[in-house]
Amino acid sequence: MKKVEPMTSVELKARIEKSLQDSKNGNLTEVNDLLAEIETWS
Repeated sequence: MKKVEPMTSVELKARIEKSLQDSKNGNLTEVNDLLAEIETWS
């Protein structure tokens, strides 16, 4: 199992900026699509 490491504040800020850009560019997954995808995981 992969050990989870905390991210630095710089990494967190970069992830937030990427998420905001993805949102502005319409790179989103609708919740119903995500739930349907999760149902296929097994």
